[in-house]
Amino acid sequence: MSDIQTDQGPRRLDSLGALREATDELLQGARLSVDLLSRDLEPALLDREPVRQALRDLCTGSRRAQVRILLQDSTRAIKEGHSLVELARRLSSFMEIRLLGPEHQAVNDALLIVDRRGYIRRESGDRPEGIAERDSPARAVELGEEFQRYWDASVADPNLRRLHL
Repeated sequence: MSDIQTDQGPRRLDSLGALREATDELLQGARLSVDLLSRDLEPALLDREPVRQALRDLCTGSRRAQVRILLQDSTRAIKEGHSLVELARRLSSFMEIRLLGPEHQAVNDALLIVDRRGYIRRESGDRPEGIAERDSPARAVELGEEFQRYWDASVADPNLRRLHL
């Protein structure tokens, strides 16, 4: 059993391996919602089968499921064919990817909020160091409100739309 399941408080993440483990664990437990803030969908963290499978299972397992992804820049994800971009296109009723609005482009945080109970927060989105908590509704709701402010000011990315020819 991993640390995030047994800890009663915040768990410090200090490596990509620890971040992957905490991410996979939170996502595998998702039942209703996932909010994700990332610079560019970080392929080393998010373009992996456990992430795809967890999000696919969430979206196909509940008609009320919602996955919202905010990016600073989608160029890399589109250019490299990130699997979550394609998943969002196929499951567009449940998953949406948007870009941070101009007033939030300087945001450097990375956030993952699951079911408004668990979260991972990294103050520097280009580093793996951060904090994870599996069951902290008060903190997850607080971070969710921050995410909602970003979401409300976000913009659609025309590059993420599927072209029908």
